[in-house]
Amino acid sequence: MYRSLTFEQEFDFEQIGEGMAAIKRFRPKRYPRSGWGETATVRPGLNVISVDLDHPGGVRRRYPNEDVLKIHVRLEGRAHISGDHGKETELSDGMLLMLVQPKDSEKLECVNAGRERSITLVCSRDFMDEISQQCSGTLPGVVRNFLNCHSPEFGAHMSAPTLQVRRVVEEMLDIAPRSSFRRTMYEAKALELLCAALEVDNTDGETSLRQRDRSRVDELCAILQSDTGAKLSIVELCRAVHWNETQMMECFKQVTGQTISNYRHKLIMDRAYRRLNNSEATIANVAFDAGYDHPSNFATAFKRTFGISPREARRC
Repeated sequence: MYRSLTFEQEFDFEQIGEGMAAIKRFRPKRYPRSGWGETATVRPGLNVISVDLDHPGGVRRRYPNEDVLKIHVRLEGRAHISGDHGKETELSDGMLLMLVQPKDSEKLECVNAGRERSITLVCSRDFMDEISQQCSGTLPGVVRNFLNCHSPEFGAHMSAPTLQVRRVVEEMLDIAPRSSFRRTMYEAKALELLCAALEVDNTDGETSLRQRDRSRVDELCAILQSDTGAKLSIVELCRAVHWNETQMMECFKQVTGQTISNYRHKLIMDRAYRRLNNSEATIANVAFDAGYDHPSNFATAFKRTFGISPREARRC
């Protein structure tokens, strides 16, 4: 049986910071050790809700009085949402949802028992109008309807997220934006997720990839993320996934938005960043393990990637 609650009734909130830098961290009132969530304003008109929770029982939540576009990526967990106009949508694991909730309406969300891991971008009309003026491509239909109609209907559109979208969501769930640098990184990831999500509906047609090719890209990413992936050449990667080099590199960039080289470099830098934060290893040892013969070269590459030096990252 579902417990019926508003979002505020379900959680205890702790505010960290003030003004635009403020973050609200929340934990369930009934099961405080079952996980956490955070809400943060990364830009005026763009709020982010991060959730990593275990629900011992089902929950029915109510979200009233909004005039927003929500871009929701659910890595784990199932739910059912409906509006007060009768429209309903089933949310399953690993899906991307674009939801328009009109002003003075109410959204009902029934979350099944189990783990819930998700990121939600909550975008105001003014913010999305500004973003639309910067987009060169065609926006998804649900977004165009939101921008063109001042009294839109409750509407939801669900699609499969690209590997890039899933990757960014995983990275955001790993970030605790408590320091100024982490908040900057969180904002960058939120904007990257927004851009990647707005492009999802535009992957159909002549430029779409076969499911077999997408599966190969997934396999290739798993190899690159492994301990041995950083040492494999392009030729060796082609052999590993049984793929032509030109097609492999084109499909990889189409799915992830990055070249294989850039993707691998980012993985190496992310691992180095985590080691600097979570271990006592010296900067020199982190540099050598990342494949750099000289710590100074590593420091230069690290700062180019994150905007701060390895020493500054260790203090974050």
